[in-house]
Amino acid sequence: MKEGTHTHHFVNQYQGLVGFGLDRETDQKSLMVYLQKFSDDTFLETLLPRLSQGEIDEIVHLISRILKTHLKEDEYHRLFLKEDSAEETSSEALSFNAQNMMKERIEPGEEQLRWLCSKRGLQWDLMSEEERETFIQDLNRA
Repeated sequence: MKEGTHTHHFVNQYQGLVGFGLDRETDQKSLMVYLQKFSDDTFLETLLPRLSQGEIDEIVHLISRILKTHLKEDEYHRLFLKEDSAEETSSEALSFNAQNMMKERIEPGEEQLRWLCSKRGLQWDLMSEEERETFIQDLNRA
């Protein structure tokens, strides 16, 4: 993952109301504050060890579903993964995605696996279950 590419300026500069239910604009700004506070390194170092595996899986599934629903593939790579292009998929991101896809078998994961296979000259839909599992295990080792 590239250093210095993620920003969290809004939470430090926002002077408005943080609350939900008043109007859409306030809800969006409040959510941005909550998410930036939630992703603070010091906070997460405290919180993550306390989460159950089920809670971790739930958060990952929710985020994956939202990304899949609302971002185009190039936006996912550029805005979320902070890649210059879809071709520059980091092994860290591949490993993270492969672990989650193997565990959850979530639909967004299968699309990502199809895309990764195509980049390697393979066809996900023609692979046996054993070939798919080997492919995912190889991603985890990358």
